[in-house]
Amino acid sequence: MHSYFELIYSLMGAIGVVSFAISGAMTALKKKMDLFGVLLLAFVTSFGGGLLRDLIIGRIPPSFLENTFYLLIVLSVTTLSTVFVSYILKHMNIITIFDTIGLGIFTALGTYEGFTAGFNFAGCILTGFLTATAGGMLRDIFAAEIPAILRRGIGLYATAAILGATFLTWMLRTELANDWAIMLCVCLVASIRFISIKFNLDLPEVPYPAAPSADPFKQSKEKSV
Repeated sequence: MHSYFELIYSLMGAIGVVSFAISGAMTALKKKMDLFGVLLLAFVTSFGGGLLRDLIIGRIPPSFLENTFYLLIVLSVTTLSTVFVSYILKHMNIITIFDTIGLGIFTALGTYEGFTAGFNFAGCILTGFLTATAGGMLRDIFAAEIPAILRRGIGLYATAAILGATFLTWMLRTELANDWAIMLCVCLVASIRFISIKFNLDLPEVPYPAAPSADPFKQSKEKSV
């Protein structure tokens, strides 16, 4: 990679780590976890997706273990989040903003990593999607919540990542300058998410029959009586 692109790539990676670290730390603080829990959720949110991506690509050791700078970023952000927790909790939209920025950046970087690894079109989309969402899924699981990408009412989360990864894979194959392609992808993913939140856009809900007769556990109890 050229030095200019390396700078853009590293800068976006740092912003993504900061964004997801804040998201993870604030989730832990809302759950009233101790300091270890706050650090754990910040690290898991920041590096969980990248770790899974690196395992798929075959990169050993994972990239976040080779760059101490990213680890220091998470420690610093977690510390600041605990200090300014009262202010952040009064402005909950901050978490959504940072989470969306991180979603866009990690979608772009994950897709690019799949492309440079020689993956096919679907493989690039998969690495982009997992890099962007796996950390958040682990964060929510550790916080005893249904992962955000599986819930309605939070905007188009997984859909934004998939659309962004698809767009970037196509752009990279058209030989557009990598830095421009990545930045356009970040803007696309963030725009889709923000617009979907503003206008309450969600994927259609799958209807589930709630009739008592459809409950097998209730049927078995009625038969036993």
